[in-house]
Amino acid sequence: TSVCASKMRKKSPLVAMLGLAERLQQHHGHMESKKLEQYLQSIREAGVQLESQITDFLEFCRQATGKLELNLTETDVPEILDRLIDRHRERAAEKEITLRAKHKTSSSIKADPKHLQRVFENLLDNAIKFSGTGDEIVLRTKETDRELIIQVQDHGIGIPTEEMPFIFDAFHQAKTKISGGHGLGLAVVKAIVRKHGGRVSVKSSPEKGTIFTVRLPKSNPALEKASGKAQVSREK
Repeated sequence: TSVCASKMRKKSPLVAMLGLAERLQQHHGHMESKKLEQYLQSIREAGVQLESQITDFLEFCRQATGKLELNLTETDVPEILDRLIDRHRERAAEKEITLRAKHKTSSSIKADPKHLQRVFENLLDNAIKFSGTGDEIVLRTKETDRELIIQVQDHGIGIPTEEMPFIFDAFHQAKTKISGGHGLGLAVVKAIVRKHGGRVSVKSSPEKGTIFTVRLPKSNPALEKASGKAQVSREK
């Protein structure tokens, strides 16, 4: 049933995929097409979630072993955010969540677009997960002379005060009403942002929402030089 599919999605993605696949194998012969489509969609969603977890784990391993390398190029951060909103709009709509972008910059920066996408993918994923029905999530960009500032704001359940010092720690999972995740998403966010010479911070109020702020330097000659050397080394 659809209730079973919903419960499965709340388990680990691998458990969900195996459980739903087993039920399909046992009952597909007399399963209505609508129910079959629900199961297949749930398996697909679990696969996407598992892929995300594996990616975070690999990124964390590279960071922990000093092997996280950046491929710097001119990067349009607002464009990355707009694409993420389009990608997650359907998922947000399931909870009647509105996704908005408010850009006050048109500047591009030298960055690794693939890794920055992972940063904001993780932040937006958390925002949707911890937001309630009918909430709004806003992605903002603005700039100073030296920095590009990106904020991801939700009006969800917030982060308990006692958890705040630990949320960027690897494998830490906050004790909230909503379970799930693997405790690496925010650790990966911090590692990638720091590798870019930036910093990430958070403000949160229980039951009122959370704002993650990422600050990235517009120029980082030392990082650009190191990235250039790494690129040359890979090409040899």
